[in-house]
Amino acid sequence: MIAPLIPACATAILFALTLVGLVPAVAPAETALATDIGNAKACGDSVEKDDTSAGTDAKVKLADWRGDAKWYTVASAGTAGRQKPTPFGQLKEIENPPPDLFTLARPGHLGAVAAVAVTPDGRMLVSAGNDCTVRLWDASTGKPLRVLEGHTAWVGSAVVTPDGSKAVTAGGDGTIRVWDLKTGRELAKLNGHAAAVRGLALTADGKTLVSGSTDKTCRVWDLAACQELKQYGAAKTSVESVAVTPDGTHVLAGSDLGAVTVYDAQTGDVVGGFNKHGGTAVHTIAVTADGETAVSGARDKTVCVWDIASGRERKRLSGHKEHVYHVALSPDGKRVASASCDRTVRIWDLASGREWKRFEGHENGVQGVCFTPDGRFVFSASWDKTVRRWRTPPDETRPKRVD
Repeated sequence: MIAPLIPACATAILFALTLVGLVPAVAPAETALATDIGNAKACGDSVEKDDTSAGTDAKVKLADWRGDAKWYTVASAGTAGRQKPTPFGQLKEIENPPPDLFTLARPGHLGAVAAVAVTPDGRMLVSAGNDCTVRLWDASTGKPLRVLEGHTAWVGSAVVTPDGSKAVTAGGDGTIRVWDLKTGRELAKLNGHAAAVRGLALTADGKTLVSGSTDKTCRVWDLAACQELKQYGAAKTSVESVAVTPDGTHVLAGSDLGAVTVYDAQTGDVVGGFNKHGGTAVHTIAVTADGETAVSGARDKTVCVWDIASGRERKRLSGHKEHVYHVALSPDGKRVASASCDRTVRIWDLASGREWKRFEGHENGVQGVCFTPDGRFVFSASWDKTVRRWRTPPDETRPKRVD
C-alpha cells in the first residue's frame, strides 16, 4: 500500500502524522520538533524547520488546530540520503496526494457500506453494510477492532447510545439488534417489524428508540427493557426514515412518496408534516438540538430545512446531482452534511444555506455520513465498499496561526 507512493530516489520523503499533545512522540527528532513548534515560522497552513539532530529535513503541516489547546496535526519528514525512508511515527497519511482523508478499505466490508456512527468520545467508529455485518474501527487510525455478526440480510442503519456503550443496528432481515461495544456481544434482538427496517433514531437520553419500516409502520421501543411501546401506522406506504426530537415529544417519519409525518410521541396523533420533496422518497431526517427544525434529504436531490411546528420551509439546499441518502448535523448545529448518490459529501452552512465544503473521492454513491463529536472530521459510507474520513476546514472561530 505504501511502496507505490514512494519515489525511487534517495531523497524521497515520507510523511507520518502525530497528534501533538494527544499522542506521545515516538522518536527523539519528532519530540524536539513538536517541542519547538511554537518558535517555527508560520507559512499559511504549514511551517518548515530544519531538523539537524536527525540529519534530515523536516516539515510540519498544521492541518488541524484547536484553539488554546494547540491541537495540531503534524507531518514529519522521513530520512534523506537513504534508500529506504524511515518515518518517525505511525503512517496515517501521505503528503502527496493531499491528506484529506484516510480510507478503511482492507480488511473491511465485502459489500456496500450503508451507515456510519461514532461513539460520543470519538474513539470508535461503527459501520454497517450489505455484507450483513457491523464493524468496529479505531476512529483515529482506521484499525479494525471487531466484526459483529448476526444479521441475516443487509444492514442499513446504525446509531450509538449517548453513553457510548451500545450500538443499535437494523436492516433487511426486519430485526433490530443491540450490541455491547466493549465486548461485541449481541445484547438483544427486537422483533416486530414485518419487513425491512429502513431507519433508526434515539432520544437524547438514549432510553427510547424509534424505527421505521417498509411494513408501513413506525414503532417506538423501550431500549432498556427491549420492549415495543407504541406503533404509529398512519403511513400508507413505506417508512424510509425516522427522527425524534431530543426531548422525545415528537416523532418524524419520512415516506417513499415524499411526505414527512410528524406524530405526537405520547398519543400517536398526527400533529404536522412536510410535503415538499416532489413526491419522491425521503431517505433521511435530522432534527436540531432545540427540537424546532428538521432537515430532510430525498430522492429529488435536495436537502430541505423546515420548521417542525408549522411545516414551513425555511431553506432548500440544492447542488447534489443525484439522490440525497443521508444528512447529519454538526455538534455545534451550524453545519449539515449530506451524502449523495452523486459520489459526493457536501457540508452546508445551516444559517445561510451556502455550500461550505465538498468532498469528492468515493468511486460510487455515498449512503451514510456523520460528524465526529468535536466536528473536526466527517465519516462517509459508500457503495464502493469503503468508509472515508474527511477533515472539515477550520471556521472563523479557530486561530489562523500557532503562537
